[in-house]
Amino acid sequence: PHPRVGVFSHTGKPAHYVIAALPAGQITTAQMHGMADLSEEYGNGEIRLTTWQNVLFPHVSNFRLDEFLSKLESLGLHIKQSNLRSSIVACTGSSHCPYGKADVKRHARELADYMDNRLDLDSPLNIHFTGCPASCAQHYVGDVGLLATSSHPDEKSYHVFVGGGYGRNRSLGRHVASNLPATKLNKAIEGLLRTFIDQRQKKECFRDFANRQDIDSLASALNGKGGQNCISPSSMEQPTQQRFLTAND
Repeated sequence: PHPRVGVFSHTGKPAHYVIAALPAGQITTAQMHGMADLSEEYGNGEIRLTTWQNVLFPHVSNFRLDEFLSKLESLGLHIKQSNLRSSIVACTGSSHCPYGKADVKRHARELADYMDNRLDLDSPLNIHFTGCPASCAQHYVGDVGLLATSSHPDEKSYHVFVGGGYGRNRSLGRHVASNLPATKLNKAIEGLLRTFIDQRQKKECFRDFANRQDIDSLASALNGKGGQNCISPSSMEQPTQQRFLTAND
């Protein structure tokens, strides 16, 4: 998979495009003003947002690239981060959306912080946090999809979907666990990813690994190495059948 952040050459041009990370797609007003100034001074005045909730600056001159990167860092925007952190997306969540069942952006940042100190993945792995069944963050096509639920009124929790994909690898993630408390989410995802690292076949990607496992094996992985006993038996209830609406519905 293509790296989510970094410096990349424009084909046939003496320029680069630069993709910088926005943690869970969040940015401050000061950073927005700073980005606009950098784009006008070092690029062509254009800024793009990527599907991974990062920011892209096209047409940065080769001759001023180092200067641009230095000023970008001074804004708190970075071009280097882990493959897991750069592939987490999250919808607005309860902090700014009346339909959100959980503060998914905060949970996404907490998961990235937790994993950065524990796991090193050799390629991007897509984790999609979404706050309600509208699925603005498209949890059903992520390698791991997390759908916030209000099943427990006193505790934020998530339904867990695994093995989704898009494009040539399109598929809907399978529902492998229900009502996973947000307080136990980090250890559960760690257990799943450690199982992947330990049992993958050579350079096998996570999607291929997940799709050759049955649901019981994936559910056990969530409760396995690194996340032992983190999910209560009531959380591992039988997944429900779901129907996803299409544009024709």
